[in-house]
Amino acid sequence: RHTMKRPTTASLKKVTTQNLVALGAERLAEILVAAAEARPELKRRLRMELAAEQGAEHLAPEIDRRLASLESSRSRVSWRKRATFVNDLDTLRTLIAERLAGLDPAAALERLWLFMDLARRLGMRVRDRDGKLGEVFQRAAADIGGLIGQAGEPQAAGARAEALARS
Repeated sequence: RHTMKRPTTASLKKVTTQNLVALGAERLAEILVAAAEARPELKRRLRMELAAEQGAEHLAPEIDRRLASLESSRSRVSWRKRATFVNDLDTLRTLIAERLAGLDPAAALERLWLFMDLARRLGMRVRDRDGKLGEVFQRAAADIGGLIGQAGEPQAAGARAEALARS
């Protein structure tokens, strides 16, 4: 006879997907809103996820605003904020390469090229001793490769890659 082991109190307090699902959507939403007030990168992510639910025409302008902000910002990123900054950047890349690409591959490809254009500027603002920033741009390059076929623009993409390599 096999009896199922009951979960321990400690295991029920562990932050897992299953345990969080048990909290319910409304309680989780309240917790996320409170956390987002203290963390701008989380608030930005939630805003973009909500926009993605409305469609590419709503997500693309949110991404464009973030890309423009990264383009115009000149301040150096301190070592204390570097990990958060790099994670935020990778989240933006993922939103473009997965969420926007799923809605509009051509729009995603265009924004990934704009994202790649940020590499040199951000490299001057962030000391990348461990190569984490470079890894984000390597993943973005791979994302571009994957989207080129979907968007049907291999010639234009090739020309763009050559121009980027020369700059």
